[in-house]
Amino acid sequence: MVQPFIIALYLIAIGAVLFMTFRKAWGPDQILGLVWAAFAIAILSYGIYGLSEGRFIFVGWVFGILSSVTCGLSWLLSRTLFRSSAKMERWPFVVVGVLLLTGLATDLLDHLDIAQTLNGILTTVHTLLSSMMLLMALIEPLTGLPKTIRPSEKSFRMIFAGGYALILAIGYIWIRSAADGDAVLRWAGEIRLACAMTALVAGGLAVWYRIRHPYIAKFRNGASGDDEAHLADRIRSTLLDDDRFTQSDLKVADLAQLLGAGEHKISRAITSCLGFTNFNRLVNHYRIDRAQVMLRDPEFQSLPVLTIALDCGFGSIGPFNRAFKEATGMTPTAWRQTAA
Repeated sequence: MVQPFIIALYLIAIGAVLFMTFRKAWGPDQILGLVWAAFAIAILSYGIYGLSEGRFIFVGWVFGILSSVTCGLSWLLSRTLFRSSAKMERWPFVVVGVLLLTGLATDLLDHLDIAQTLNGILTTVHTLLSSMMLLMALIEPLTGLPKTIRPSEKSFRMIFAGGYALILAIGYIWIRSAADGDAVLRWAGEIRLACAMTALVAGGLAVWYRIRHPYIAKFRNGASGDDEAHLADRIRSTLLDDDRFTQSDLKVADLAQLLGAGEHKISRAITSCLGFTNFNRLVNHYRIDRAQVMLRDPEFQSLPVLTIALDCGFGSIGPFNRAFKEATGMTPTAWRQTAA
């Protein structure tokens, strides 16, 4: 018998996801946050639908429809995590919308004794789309491997792909390949539910990591020429030379003058090639990295946090605290204490 408090926990979780989303808790990564929220709601709906055993009637049907698009949202989440251009492309959202509509249509037609041929076609389309998107979600992190700059980004992609492949193998391939009478079929629902909840937690951790570690690529697929990629490399080198990023009054105009390029070209290279939303975020990325090292270095333990902030290029303690917490999830003082 289904325990009501378990379903209540799922409903509370959906409410929490919606609350965080509409409170704009994701800051500049709002698109990633919205995709994650949709993915989380779809998986939680799958859990409610599986546990309700038809008790919710119409509401349960709604949860069933929402859960039918889980495969598409897993691909959309993977694409948004690993492609800097995914935020501006609409067609993946349209494809997921088609998946939702075919799921809705097949469910409606299934309750009618008409148009069974059409229902069969739509069911086939929905199944093929779902299977294709499951595979595409695995391909997304691997496609970007040759373009990544940081070793940590390569590790992140490999861990994501490996974990996703394991969940896919257990929750989808293993169960579908089981023969009649196999013990795994008796526990198929529980196994799928466990895999779904694991994917929910793992996806949340991936989003948390991505927000704090923006994707830095050598170039963006089909959008940046060699000149723009070369300019991005020059921007990075110029900022790192003599720790120029620690200059608190550094502006895009200064960088443009040093490189002999227009400000608009500098800004475009930063957003399209380096993966940052603007110049300040790029500079703060290097500053926060420097501050993290200094706060955990025994040599600097006697230095006040304000002094470290100024040394890294921040003009005051307020912006430093906000940028540091956004990047790490911790205050500079708490970060220092973890090394003690």
